[in-house]
Amino acid sequence: MKKRGLLWLMAAGCLAACSEAAPEEEVLFADVADESGVVKLSEVLSFHALVPLETTEESLVGEVMKIVKENGMYYLAYDGRNILMFDGAGKYRGQIDRIGAGPGEYRHVVDFDVLGERIAVLDADKVYFYTLEGDFVRTVALPFLGTNLKLLPEGKMLLCTSREDKAIAVVDSTGGEIARYLDFTEPIALRKLQAFVPYDGRIFFQNGAYTADLWWYADGKEGTARLLDDENAIGTRQEQQWVAQEGFEYPQNHTEALKVNGLTACATQMAFAALAGDRAWLYVLDFPSGRAVRYGLLPGMEGVLEDDITYLDPAVSLGMMTIGASQDGFVSLVQPYLLAEALENHRSRENELAYAAAKELLARAGDPQQANPILFEFRFK
Repeated sequence: MKKRGLLWLMAAGCLAACSEAAPEEEVLFADVADESGVVKLSEVLSFHALVPLETTEESLVGEVMKIVKENGMYYLAYDGRNILMFDGAGKYRGQIDRIGAGPGEYRHVVDFDVLGERIAVLDADKVYFYTLEGDFVRTVALPFLGTNLKLLPEGKMLLCTSREDKAIAVVDSTGGEIARYLDFTEPIALRKLQAFVPYDGRIFFQNGAYTADLWWYADGKEGTARLLDDENAIGTRQEQQWVAQEGFEYPQNHTEALKVNGLTACATQMAFAALAGDRAWLYVLDFPSGRAVRYGLLPGMEGVLEDDITYLDPAVSLGMMTIGASQDGFVSLVQPYLLAEALENHRSRENELAYAAAKELLARAGDPQQANPILFEFRFK
């Protein structure tokens, strides 16, 4: 018995040592707090602004695919053709419209990014660079087809590749490959409008379509992380298995699985929406404090957000925040005709200051059916 007990202790000691040696998986949203009751959106925001984009014949905005705020300017790509530029007050300042086959002309805006004095447009196997005024500078040829672009310091670029053996590539200012990362999978092929999310000194990439697993890059280093420690959250391996068996219809068959639907961040906060069955949540992490909070997005849920700024369902008013990128705060997009309908449906609250402000804003925007979108920029407490 003594020998047996000694062997057991030795084995337990070995297991403990092995366990201690194994690195723990980094979880970004640890100890998520749930709100209760109904939570007014205005009370959980430290800042918010509604910015109506100037509507002119030249600046009409179509279906927006991505918003970048840089240098106090808003840059919007829409319909795969143009990049419109508006200042911080929403006044139209110009555009890049270079559809064609000549020098400085692209066939399609697959993706774009703005960093410092550079505007870059990705068109499959080429990146076109322009000044902040929209003047063409140069073209960089890529050794592969790209689907997403992130500008890095020193002229480097981070790109998603299209069906290569590796999903991520880093190239230099001439298009020369520096490194490739992350095995390509079918879920990764489901393109995101904003694939690369800078946060906490790293650039994060969701490792699949709806998975909670992340890959990250920082100055030549790479790693992995997980958004949250939830047994219902889908992992990369689980998602790959379901896609292989059922295709991308698998969310309909696994309703209770927690599916991450888009990831975004500003300088100090990260957020994502997650769906499970008939429930939807917004998760927000404040990096300086380490506080992570979960809000409900649909009526009847606990801790549900009530948008007392636009009077829209929060799933609508906050729903576009995953296409926006800004250091200052999160950027969503509200259509004027939806705002007009929301105000009409909430006429019982006409005496509220927020209602009056939204109504005055709508009047300045013009005809709700014809006016450009209203940008909704905000940051959580």
